[in-house]
Amino acid sequence: MKFSGNNHSRLFFFVILITSIALLCIILPYQDSIFLQWLRIITGSIFLLFIPGLLLVQAFFDKKEVDFLERMTLSFALSLSVVPLLVFYASYIGMKISALNVFAVVFHFILALCVYILFFQKLSPWVWWK
Repeated sequence: MKFSGNNHSRLFFFVILITSIALLCIILPYQDSIFLQWLRIITGSIFLLFIPGLLLVQAFFDKKEVDFLERMTLSFALSLSVVPLLVFYASYIGMKISALNVFAVVFHFILALCVYILFFQKLSPWVWWK
């Protein structure tokens, strides 16, 4: 499988879309709008409970190794284990736990995974057969 930007374009579009909406929901002042509350809950849940694990699975497993259901299950399970660890270590170094700080920590983790997938996955010795 040759590396090209089109292989990951749908995944990164999905990540950018959910991240942008989640950031807007955090930055916008909290209003009594039911729509904004539901939008914040849905995008925040996807951002925290799905995207970090999805990118971890994308980074460490080949598409042929795991099927769709396994990929989704691993994404959810890895996100449930990684995000609390990230927040714990961020609070351990003195960062206050707030919605914006949790967003920033998880966003930087997602950004690091995206950089790894785009630039270093091709050079990794474990994926030389792709």
